[in-house]
Amino acid sequence: MSRWRVVVAALSLLVVLVAVGGVLVVAMTGTSVDENEGAQDGIVYEVLVGTIERSIPVTVRAERSHAGVIRSPSDGVVTSIRVSPEPIGAGEQLASVDLVPVVLAEGTVPAFRTLEALTPPLRGADVAQLERCLANQGHIRGVAVDDIFTETTALAVRRWQRSIGQSETGAVQLGAIQFVPSLPAVVATADVGVGDVISAGSVIGTVLSPEPTAVIDLGESAGLIEAGQHVRPTQETAGLVEGIVREVRTDAMPTLQGDNPVTPGSGGSSIVGVLETGEGAAVCVADCAARTINGPLLLGAEVVLVPPTTGPVVPIAALRFGPDGQSAVLLANGESVRVTVLAESDGLAVVEGIDLGARVLLSADTSPE
Repeated sequence: MSRWRVVVAALSLLVVLVAVGGVLVVAMTGTSVDENEGAQDGIVYEVLVGTIERSIPVTVRAERSHAGVIRSPSDGVVTSIRVSPEPIGAGEQLASVDLVPVVLAEGTVPAFRTLEALTPPLRGADVAQLERCLANQGHIRGVAVDDIFTETTALAVRRWQRSIGQSETGAVQLGAIQFVPSLPAVVATADVGVGDVISAGSVIGTVLSPEPTAVIDLGESAGLIEAGQHVRPTQETAGLVEGIVREVRTDAMPTLQGDNPVTPGSGGSSIVGVLETGEGAAVCVADCAARTINGPLLLGAEVVLVPPTTGPVVPIAALRFGPDGQSAVLLANGESVRVTVLAESDGLAVVEGIDLGARVLLSADTSPE
């Protein structure tokens, strides 16, 4: 029996062919190869209906980026701490130390001094950040926000202190309000709890991105995976939904000192595929998203390289190509029939333009007549 007789006759059953880097699934019925009856030199293949699909297994890494840390403003005892996967907004309290609240506000300049009315007045981006926070909560009224701490600012601070049950001093002690680049944000609280004794400057929380990102470390699959391909979970993980590869990019890998990146890019680089839904939303939601607060999450999935495609199946060896790129097959009676290739993988193609049951010739000649 010829080589193609052996290969294609095996397709009379449901066949799973293990290919390099993935799986090809071909479902066909019937027999397909006969000895040539003399019309042409070669092997004759009977066109059957089949389905071609190819996918490769991948590992999805879902994680949140770090945007800073929240530190204790003083030595003392933790009297409250918020433990929740829900994002914290501007003006909301994360914790308290000796009953003094630690409140978050939005800003790129970290808190580094006590903000109060002095002569000459304090000026700076930190003052502007404080005033924006107070204005957004309705404590600054009738005046524009600027970067100068005036008596008007002190009055707004006293209103804010009254609203949270604190002494109305008009001054914001260092650490009482802590600035983070973007709010709302998810904060992963450190390994501290109510009743713990901590020192000033101790980390009580890490600011995380509101939503986790999901990527595939491509590695040896870098040449196979590209933007637009479909990705689906292969294990039961609540909250990991189907999506697409939005882009393929090279990410810098920092050198780590303990848990802290110290030199961006010095750890080399990796090629990753970034995932999202077709609507541009996150693919790691609900329970999946909640679990990423404690660190990266690794999940099983597969990338569909060839979507399930059903139709007349022919061996790729039966296709002939003209100078214009048009594909065709040669029937056993010598007639050339133009076809359109819908999908192909590992030696087989689903085509349109030819009838089921047609008998095509396998030949080394790849140019249509």
